[in-house]
Amino acid sequence: MHRPRIAVFPADRLPASRRLLGALGELFSVELVNDQGAAADACRAALLLGGSRAEAVRLTRAGFNCLAYLESQSMPSPAVPPNLKFGSSPLLLHSFRNRTLSEGSTGRVRPLKAEARDEPVVGLGDGVWWAHRKEGAADLHLVGGTLPDLPEGAFLFQYLQSDCWAELLPLLTFFRGVAGWEPPPPRACLMFDDPNLHWRSYGYINFASLARHAREHRYHASFAMVPLDAWHLHRSTARLFQENGDLLSLLVHGNNHARNELALPYSEQRRSALVAQALTRVERFEQQSGLEVSRVMAAPHHACSDEMAGTLARMGFEAACVSPAFIMEHNRARAWPEAAGLAPADFLAGSLPVIPRFTFGLINLPRILLAGFFGQAIVPVGHHDDLADGLGVLRKLADSINQTGEVGWTDMTSIARSNFWSRRDGSTMHLRLYSRQVRFTVPEGVTAIHIERPWLKADQPEPLTWREDLSPVQLTPACPSEPIPTTPGVVMDIRSVLPNALDHHKAPFTRTPVWAIMRRQLCEGRDRLKPAVHRIRRFANLKSNLAAHGPEPK
Repeated sequence: MHRPRIAVFPADRLPASRRLLGALGELFSVELVNDQGAAADACRAALLLGGSRAEAVRLTRAGFNCLAYLESQSMPSPAVPPNLKFGSSPLLLHSFRNRTLSEGSTGRVRPLKAEARDEPVVGLGDGVWWAHRKEGAADLHLVGGTLPDLPEGAFLFQYLQSDCWAELLPLLTFFRGVAGWEPPPPRACLMFDDPNLHWRSYGYINFASLARHAREHRYHASFAMVPLDAWHLHRSTARLFQENGDLLSLLVHGNNHARNELALPYSEQRRSALVAQALTRVERFEQQSGLEVSRVMAAPHHACSDEMAGTLARMGFEAACVSPAFIMEHNRARAWPEAAGLAPADFLAGSLPVIPRFTFGLINLPRILLAGFFGQAIVPVGHHDDLADGLGVLRKLADSINQTGEVGWTDMTSIARSNFWSRRDGSTMHLRLYSRQVRFTVPEGVTAIHIERPWLKADQPEPLTWREDLSPVQLTPACPSEPIPTTPGVVMDIRSVLPNALDHHKAPFTRTPVWAIMRRQLCEGRDRLKPAVHRIRRFANLKSNLAAHGPEPK
């Protein structure tokens, strides 16, 4: 596949920024060349690091779409970090436009000496930090300050989670524009680990109250259920989930919920038996409840090994859902790319997509906006006791996410199947898959689909199956190079087929240890008793205060 090229000026700046630029090049499928190779390699984009405005204008008039970091044209940083003021420029994603955000960095983000023809994209206090102008048919982006470095051993997602995230926004926007990839529309799901449907509530979660709250405040909640808990079902709670499928859903949370059970050094046979038992329990639950459980694994205690991920994929799980930091923590022996954690999903075992999620307390507006920029679903996760003070925390989260625009609140299956980037090239639509199975409506004017699977190496054969609406399933060769013919307006399902898939019905049988059953029952009992204990303590504290200070005066 052709990779668009960006020439870096001057050439000696390319090695110094290799980690940062290389990470973005890999993420967006863009090739970097030095300035000497720009003409020979037919580059149409240029990155100018530390040059002058005159050089930037010269490059743009030569036909390059150019991004220039103009340290020499920048003014001193203010003593107090000013706010970033995003304009209405179409260069910005819709969710960023017309916002004012605080920026903690005072080093590299500096105002420009703007000229009359400069159109502000982002202001810095009373000045301009990022400006745009046309030079003939080409675009020129001017940014005040310098390009930041990516320290050795650091990952780009960590840098973007810091207060300095805005420093990279012009560069991210430029790379994505050169590559031409479009993310999926914003999607979100609030997730809770551990709850089951044994009763109409679980700890501080009352399912009926939460469903009413979700409808009022526009959000969807998905509950990661432990398969061991599938032995019992409260029928009216199951009906509540059926009647509110647009608001409430389920996914899988381990098998027995033993500590780090998906990251322990099992044998392949033991891994297969554990995953097969989880799927068998889930299937039995689905038959009894009439509900569908997403084949997405929320790993208990955020722990999943590369080896276990391979078994999950071979047995039909569509994805896992774990934060990037925890995935790296439990797979330290693996060499992770610098851009890990930024795409809609990373891949474990070269086959299982891992959708990022973040705890309730770590979600803020910049993180929500950046997730939308990269096409990541917004998946805040918590536990029942996060609702000890009521549902206000969910309203706050939902309001923060909904204020960014039209957000598709949905279940984890729908999120997994919409994880792809797209790009139009005439009547051909290029899809870069971040899921093993996707579903989408073919846009008007598109008659062919070209598939890119970033997890595959050149020598890995994985056939594709596809179907349009309810037509018969069709199969491609192991490594299809030709586009798939299609029809505008149809709903298309595309699946990448693992050649070494396993049937969980034929996996070895395993017995559940008595200690695992007892541990899970104790944990559930603790969770269910917490609200009562909380009320008793609150009453005791109130009584103690009254005894010490007497009643409030009238």
